[in-house]
Amino acid sequence: MAADPATGPRDRGRGQLHGRDRRAGHGAGAEVFETVGNVHKKAGGLNQALSILLEVLTPADRILVMDADGVLAPRFVETALRELADESVGAVGGIFWGEPGHGLVGELQRNEYARYARDIDRKNGRAMVLTGTATLHRVDVLTRVAAARGRDLPGPAGLVYDTTALTEDNEITLAIKSLGFRCVSPADCWVVTEVMPGWRDLWRQRLRWQRGAIENLRAYGLNRVTLPYAAQQAGMGVGLIAMWSFVLLTILTAGNGLRVQPLWLAVGLIFVAERVVTVRRRGARPMLLAALMVVEWAYDLFLQCVLLRAVWDSVRRAEARWHHVTSFNPLITRKSHVRTPKFDLARRNHVGRHRRGNKHPGPDGGRVRTPVRRTRGAEVAAEASLS
Repeated sequence: MAADPATGPRDRGRGQLHGRDRRAGHGAGAEVFETVGNVHKKAGGLNQALSILLEVLTPADRILVMDADGVLAPRFVETALRELADESVGAVGGIFWGEPGHGLVGELQRNEYARYARDIDRKNGRAMVLTGTATLHRVDVLTRVAAARGRDLPGPAGLVYDTTALTEDNEITLAIKSLGFRCVSPADCWVVTEVMPGWRDLWRQRLRWQRGAIENLRAYGLNRVTLPYAAQQAGMGVGLIAMWSFVLLTILTAGNGLRVQPLWLAVGLIFVAERVVTVRRRGARPMLLAALMVVEWAYDLFLQCVLLRAVWDSVRRAEARWHHVTSFNPLITRKSHVRTPKFDLARRNHVGRHRRGNKHPGPDGGRVRTPVRRTRGAEVAAEASLS
């Protein structure tokens, strides 16, 4: 979907779809773009669509890129356009929340996403990654990214998205920041997205995310932009060593009997309190899950195993595979009820400027339900063909 900063979203969206999705797009009033000979998955599909859009749009226009399974916050576009009025902001990404369902594995992902949203808020909306779930881009910035490819930025010359990157959203974030722009995720720009329905799907998704992050850092090297990302990866490595050292120590000392150590009991309670507090905005059930500790601890071990596998695959240059869950029906158009929270994530008109009483209409944790029109597979801006 293209948007003018003065008039807001245009009446017609342009989507890139295929098969039955194409008919759904036409039915929803979208202009559908069909890829030709695309072998580069999402990045390739986006590049094909953008090669046309960037020719007809003006530098002052905006392009919304989103996944077909996402549900935007009512004020997403309005807020993002306001943020992009600041010339130092190159793009505005969404804060993603998990859709309901999928049992324990779904609940753990929603808790994880809630903590991520909290971290963004505590950083005054600074985005580490412009999520592919929904991001509003400036046309002039995308044009500069394409012009810098093959020279100042990694990737094939003339293309907006690097088709060699596993995680195009992480890579485009590094590209935009490398050109000197800021990337932000305001509180009102939330989006509800799918969660992985099972452990196998989650493993494949996170393996791609983690492997992509590592290889993007390798492509860009260590500099002022990538230093925070490298530090994050190093921190994860330290956490991995500490966690598995604890597991090994527990196994080795298990035969010595159980002795309560007040100091370590206090430390453990602090960890439990932190887990509970960071999801309190989601409600009582997620807090109870966090309080059990052992469940989320096992989830963390799972994610650390993913990290180990990603590092190993990256070192030996193993072939990476794209994984996409296709369990939903893209032809379904229905009313989806999205919860509004009982909290205010940022209490601001825009990043860094606060006001009182600005309740953030987030998707989880509240009793009020807001109907949001949901058209899966039809409302995308330049959704990639995954076949």
